[in-house]
Amino acid sequence: MLTVRMSFHLHLGTSVFAGPPRVVGPLFHRFVPNGPNDAVFLTPDGDPHEIRIWFERSAKLEQGFLKWERHGAQFDESIMRRQGRLEGGPLCGEMLMEVSDEEMASLLRCPKDLNEPFGQDTGDDPAYVSLGKRVVKVLQPRLTNFISTLRNQYGQYWLEELSVWDSQRNTLGTYCSSVLSLTWWNEKARDWCRFLPTNSGSVVLLERPPGRGYAEYLTEEDWRRFQRSRCLTDVSTEVQLLGNATRALDSGELRQAFIEVLSALELVVDRRLVSAGELARGAIQSFRDRATQNAQVAVVLLTTGANSTEIEETLQTLKVRNRVAHEGYLPSAGEATALRNVMKTIQRLAGLEEIKSPGLDFGNMLAAPEIVGTNE
Repeated sequence: MLTVRMSFHLHLGTSVFAGPPRVVGPLFHRFVPNGPNDAVFLTPDGDPHEIRIWFERSAKLEQGFLKWERHGAQFDESIMRRQGRLEGGPLCGEMLMEVSDEEMASLLRCPKDLNEPFGQDTGDDPAYVSLGKRVVKVLQPRLTNFISTLRNQYGQYWLEELSVWDSQRNTLGTYCSSVLSLTWWNEKARDWCRFLPTNSGSVVLLERPPGRGYAEYLTEEDWRRFQRSRCLTDVSTEVQLLGNATRALDSGELRQAFIEVLSALELVVDRRLVSAGELARGAIQSFRDRATQNAQVAVVLLTTGANSTEIEETLQTLKVRNRVAHEGYLPSAGEATALRNVMKTIQRLAGLEEIKSPGLDFGNMLAAPEIVGTNE
């Protein structure tokens, strides 16, 4: 087997702040990694792929402070050691990839120089495509784990999560070249080449907004409800959890969405079980001490008039949440679609007039004149 050195460059844009000031990468305090000299390895000792990552010290001086700038040449370590907040910029890294003779031949067959324009001319060489899929399979989970650690354990929630390659949205070539900025070292030419296993291309999927469509946004009816209620009631913990879940669903953080929604469900179920009259409290407490979580949820749903489909769907999402919490399971988009139905169940159990779960970026449309005035 031959070994190819590969390089990648990942833009960790902000997924929270849409406008200026833009945050470029993670934020450091009195330190920025010094390129490959401060590399972090994402593979164990002896792993043949040897994936390592780093951030570059690229900055310009702006009113006495260091500000990240691509190709900036004014980085000053003495200022860095005094500065409270520094941007890390894009994530850089390299990996080693074992390739067969056939795969190496496919790489050398049509190398793409970095400055060379490329179009629909790769030929989709099967060996190259197979190699590309293997590279993504090895690299993407390790990068995802690192970014997730930054986002969650170290609180850098503004960093964009790395998307999984989806062949229905873009080609393998687009994912490798545009998302990962993958290149490979051409030992024969002594230069870096683009890693482009297939032609570039993306598919624009026209998606209907979730739930009730555009009616998940604020409507006139919602506004009139505010006028009646005057928002005099404090927002409960379960409603705050559902709000967090909407954000998580919209940004693709499916693990977090399951945790938030099912935590809200548990709170509401618990409130139901402790709200009984004095004579029933002893029996209910005995039931709570002996019954499983699933049984408690099912009983509360039955007593509130839920049908079998609603109960089954709720228990299934609870099962997925437990896998997320205890096994680190990553739910599928299909499994996550049930969460909005469970949110409606929580609305009913909590006695809420309304609960909504819109998406931020689902395009726009104009209704036909004859249906103007409805909420669709």
